[in-house]
Amino acid sequence: MLTRIEVSPDDPAFLQPEKFIGPVYQPEEQKALEAAYGWQMKRDGKYLRRVVASPQPRKILDSEAIELLLKEGHVVICSGGGGVPVTEDGQGVKR
Repeated sequence: MLTRIEVSPDDPAFLQPEKFIGPVYQPEEQKALEAAYGWQMKRDGKYLRRVVASPQPRKILDSEAIELLLKEGHVVICSGGGGVPVTEDGQGVKR
């Protein structure tokens, strides 16, 4: 289950992405990947990897669904890697 985690839109982690994700790339690939996909990349040893923000969680948004599935006897795998960060805009819409 992809678990949505509410985070603050003002979390400083959004300004300084540091969580490594995905495969490694050669340094000469950096400019093309950043231009093509809008990625931010940092050195991880002798290679480069994509980095994303890892804001502090405030609340698990799908906790009721998780509880229901558990009560029904399902094995639930959730919140892996911290979940998908979601913020709420001024009109109550989660993004």
